Amino acid sequence: MSSKVFDIERFAKLARRAVAEGVVLLKNDDVLPLQAGENIALFGRSQFNYYKSGTGSGGMVNTKYVIGVREAFEEDNRFTLNENLKATYDQWIKDNPFDAGVGWASEPWFQKEMPVTEQLAKKQLRSLI
Repeated sequence: MSSKVFDIERFAKLARRAVAEGVVLLKNDDVLPLQAGENIALFGRSQFNYYKSGTGSGGMVNTKYVIGVREAFEEDNRFTLNENLKATYDQWIKDNPFDAGVGWASEPWFQKEMPVTEQLAKKQLRSLI
């Protein structure tokens, strides 16, 4: 009988490496990869309310850490995030809180998203230049 022990730390390192090596950049009109020093306007609620979900085994996975796209950019000092846009989202989210759901199988599949008007997008573009 084998007495193999599951090494969670070794597994986590391997999983992290697999994700990093598995990233693929598709055609993107030379936007990606981002260059150091770039100013970035992040749109979308999930930058503030990241969540993982899934009914059944996927919804009850306990991870050691979770990092969203905003936190990743904030930790990477090569880029500057548009703080005016962040303030706009912060205010909107106060009036439109995250709906976490209650109980089993009530994952937050859909969250209300802040409308992005052409005017808002142009304003953020001007603030990046």
